[in-house]
Amino acid sequence: MGLGERRHPRRPREVTLEPDGEDTLLRLVHTGLPSPEACAGHSEGWHHYLDRLAVRARGGDPGPDRWTPGPGEHR
Repeated sequence: MGLGERRHPRRPREVTLEPDGEDTLLRLVHTGLPSPEACAGHSEGWHHYLDRLAVRARGGDPGPDRWTPGPGEHR
């Protein structure tokens, strides 16, 4: 997984996919975060993007991502 591995190689992420009837269960475990605050922030981010992925996986359109700057915007 390429998400921040160069910046934080000691904060591993494990992703597993398991059959769940006609669906697939995605399980994500992200370890090695330095504080409860970091855990909370990462949890919020993972939930945000995994929810969007779930909509897309069902063939839907999650719409514009409110966390991604539009053209000409900077964060």
